[in-house]
Amino acid sequence: MKRVIWLAFIFLFWRGGLGLMAGNLKSQERELASLGPREILGWKALDEKNIHYFHNHLILNYHFYVSNEKILLLDQQTEAALALYREKGERINLLPIRYPDAKKAEQAYQSFTHSYLPDAKEPGRVKTEDNKWTVAKIKSNLLTVVFNAPSEALAEEMIRNVAQK
Repeated sequence: MKRVIWLAFIFLFWRGGLGLMAGNLKSQERELASLGPREILGWKALDEKNIHYFHNHLILNYHFYVSNEKILLLDQQTEAALALYREKGERINLLPIRYPDAKKAEQAYQSFTHSYLPDAKEPGRVKTEDNKWTVAKIKSNLLTVVFNAPSEALAEEMIRNVAQK
């Protein structure tokens, strides 16, 4: 049942934008999930072999290390996806997480920014030592994080596209 709900979420919120699903999907599900970031990075930028759906930080860390701690407050009530985009030699990771309610999303945002972005000069954004950007934004019960963006503007645009869907 959760898989059907997640697919509906993808279809409704991500149609024409950033569709994220993973791995061992049947062809019909994969077709629904393969809606790519046409307006942002181009259809070919999404690495379809590196899209993952999960509920806990251990799976997230397996695919992209964030923290040993549960700083994003992932659990069985959250729905998260991680997608890798490749553009001009850059590897950009997009992590949208849907929480059961806005309060939990806000708590996760605060936890993440406090732990992962302690040196941020502006809330929810930091330029890392390798001149890449990590940007996090919250909209209602949806927290979206972009890791390793080559520019702050690109990270913002990716998050804006997710929030509009």
